[in-house]
Amino acid sequence: MNTLLIRIPAKTVLVRSGLAILALSSAAGQPAPEQYREPFAESFPIRKEQHLQIKAYADKLLKERADQTLRSE
Repeated sequence: MNTLLIRIPAKTVLVRSGLAILALSSAAGQPAPEQYREPFAESFPIRKEQHLQIKAYADKLLKERADQTLRSE
């Protein structure tokens, strides 16, 4: 079986690791951007509609399962 062995010099690994650590530490020092939040008055009607759609779908599945169970008995 032929395998390709890639040798990376230890110095290269150390330099790249050091650069990665440096980049992460400098990014950690910056404040995170504020998370966007919709006002409740805007998001509630959307969430309510989504809830009603999912509930109707779940009720339909439950009814189909109940009907199927009753037919098989």
